[in-house]
Amino acid sequence: TPTRSIRIGPIWDQARTIAELRGTTITAVIEHALEDYAMGTTEIPPLSDGTRAAVANLVDYTIEREYGNDVTDEIKGATMVALAGLHFDLLDAGAADAEGTRGLAETTLRILLRTGLAARICQCRQLHPHGCKHGGAVGSLWCDRHYEADVPAIDGALLCGTCHVVEYEARA
Repeated sequence: TPTRSIRIGPIWDQARTIAELRGTTITAVIEHALEDYAMGTTEIPPLSDGTRAAVANLVDYTIEREYGNDVTDEIKGATMVALAGLHFDLLDAGAADAEGTRGLAETTLRILLRTGLAARICQCRQLHPHGCKHGGAVGSLWCDRHYEADVPAIDGALLCGTCHVVEYEARA
């Protein structure tokens, strides 16, 4: 990974402190902000069925990792397949040269992965707009770190397994 140098004042220290409190790094914060910026300027090419399946597979493995499963090798493989698919999709969409599409494919994959994960986050806040009522029920993890389970929706909200059980029992 290339090293970059930038000039940033006091906001750097404030952001680093917040990142540390949240258990992340300033690098991850900057990458997240740059992805937000890129999302507004990056056009997602038409994706082939194979690329869509590869990205969905990567989302599934990433969720498994969030739940503490060791899927490092699976994530590496899924990432390679998704990047290859995106590379070909970009070339099919008229990208000028093969070498220049590498960075665009990586950015596009990060955007697709983030979007895929966001679409699968537990939606208990849809039922409780002022905050998740189940935070204590799931221990130290709040529901924004949980992903929807294969359970029926409650009032249109797709919930993680824990929130689904707690909500179902509260309504019974």
